[in-house]
Amino acid sequence: MIARMTALRGVAAWMLGLLVAGSVGGCGGGGPTAPAADAAAALVAVTGPLPEGCEILWHESRGGSAAAWIIRTPGRWRPHESVDHRHKTLPTDTFMNLVAATAQGKVDPGRPTASSCRYTEWRLGDATDGRRDVRIYQLATDRGELTVLETLPDPAGG
Repeated sequence: MIARMTALRGVAAWMLGLLVAGSVGGCGGGGPTAPAADAAAALVAVTGPLPEGCEILWHESRGGSAAAWIIRTPGRWRPHESVDHRHKTLPTDTFMNLVAATAQGKVDPGRPTASSCRYTEWRLGDATDGRRDVRIYQLATDRGELTVLETLPDPAGG
């Protein structure tokens, strides 16, 4: 009976090891999936010209038109000012948790210098061009303004 329990513990430890290894470096790895030039080109296609000093800290292509970026700029950046958009103010913790979850702990956002983050969303394209929704979260930190930008395919399949 003791030998059988020891064997079962060994199998359980082995399975746990596989799960931990898979969450750290296996499926869904959470690292950048495109070279820096490709990440920048894809971002420019969404936002237009990037500001001076812009740094892409993390990028993930999520298939089709869906993607995510974490960007640092030295100052305020509002790529959405010329489009019809809606925005909301969210707690700083929401932003910090989003950065941690999106980049799976691989980006240090710095310390917030503002008490809230700004959430904005808008739609790009049209029914013939293919639409996609853009979500952007921005927060001023001690290292510059940090932005999490996500593109989502049109839920209507357009």
